[in-house]
Amino acid sequence: MSSLIIDEIKGSGPISITQKGITASRIARCRWDDWPQVVSDLMGVLIVFGNNAMIIGTQTYPGLPALLVDSVEISGMGKMLNSSWGWGPRYDYAKLDIAYKVPEFQDDKDENGQPATYLIESLDYSVEIATVPVKVPDVVNKKKVEEDAGDALERAYAAQVANSQNPPPGATPPEPANDDKEKKTKIVKRHIRIPTITYTVTIPKSRILPADQIRLNVGKVNKSSIFGGPRGTVLFDGPNAERESAFLGDRTWRIKYQFIYQPHGWNNMLNPETLKWVPCIAVGADNAPYEFADLKKIFPSPYTVRS
Repeated sequence: MSSLIIDEIKGSGPISITQKGITASRIARCRWDDWPQVVSDLMGVLIVFGNNAMIIGTQTYPGLPALLVDSVEISGMGKMLNSSWGWGPRYDYAKLDIAYKVPEFQDDKDENGQPATYLIESLDYSVEIATVPVKVPDVVNKKKVEEDAGDALERAYAAQVANSQNPPPGATPPEPANDDKEKKTKIVKRHIRIPTITYTVTIPKSRILPADQIRLNVGKVNKSSIFGGPRGTVLFDGPNAERESAFLGDRTWRIKYQFIYQPHGWNNMLNPETLKWVPCIAVGADNAPYEFADLKKIFPSPYTVRS
């Protein structure tokens, strides 16, 4: 409490605990001329830096630091005096009705005091490995091959001459090899890296859990652009939700959604022969593996997501 407060009036200080949280009140007295400074001490000081503003030094309820001063109501006590104010009469003392409550998180309010619409986004990069057979050029040195073959023929010819004074019919030394190189192809296996990005999007405080929309859209891909990903590239991989306690405020949900971005599209596959991404359609049907959905519907109002 402010050092300018003279005393507290007996009977003040009730604490109220409801499903909406905790509130409390105190009644105190100060000299009339001091109440503007007392209110400033209780409410705190507004600090502005750039486009941001915050209140620091707000007083708390004794023993419950989560309860901050929410409002102060001023009324006169004692003898009414001649006024030197422009605000009305003066009194001997000012009665202070001080209300305390657990403040709503500043992160959930925008500059106009309305619920914030931003989300907490994080991402993680990973890579899938696909092993595919590919054709690669293989240059064969014909001169080396023919020289090896010529050496073998000469060895065979020399062996025949050694066994017989007369060379075998048709046995002739090999022709000199030329320097030509012949290009052939061979089949090898290569590892193809397929990058994916996992988005984790957190709704910090939501009064509702959109369970129906979650069930309808989990496992589906975006039919329109979301988080910068074109149609069909973002898969909704599921939620994680925790409900916060109602003891110090309204009961709210902290919801995390996981999305996986695949730049080539979830309904496309890599053709190992052409190494091109092509649409994959079920055999005997005309549907792709992943259904399209409006993934923005899983975000409860007032939260919105970027395209």
